[in-house]
Amino acid sequence: MNDLYQIFHIIIRGNNKKNIFDNDSDKKKYLFYLKRAKDRIDFDLFSYVVMDNHIHMLIRTTDEKLSKLMQRINTSYSKFYNEKYKRTGHTFEKRYKKILCKDEANFLQLIKYIHRNPQKIATSIDTYKYSSHIEYISDNQTITDIDFLLDILSRNRQCAIVEYLKLMEN
Repeated sequence: MNDLYQIFHIIIRGNNKKNIFDNDSDKKKYLFYLKRAKDRIDFDLFSYVVMDNHIHMLIRTTDEKLSKLMQRINTSYSKFYNEKYKRTGHTFEKRYKKILCKDEANFLQLIKYIHRNPQKIATSIDTYKYSSHIEYISDNQTITDIDFLLDILSRNRQCAIVEYLKLMEN
């Protein structure tokens, strides 16, 4: 990737702070749209968490591609959600919020923040199914580009995973 690519913390909230995911199948559907977009648009996904009323993602791409990406995912999901629940109107509050990741320390903070987001509702972040955290600690990698973070922590994969787990605990 070239220098025009930047890392963005993306936050998407339900309209009026209402739930946008009423059950597991809704969350799976959003991840399906995210995966489908990943197959079609050039971007790296370093972290995500899908909560009942909001989503966090850490993405590397260009501004132009980010706009196209978010429009594709959120429009597809909104159509699905509105049809499924026989509703009209906006699913998401505003467009989406994007915050530029400043440096490596900020990147590590954001990974930790995103992955620890379910702590209030799950018994453990290790058991929360709708987060990329599980991809970092298991062999079940589906859509997350885990190598970038793990290479920052250590060139040795086992050591990198140990360091990642320490980062999540602190």
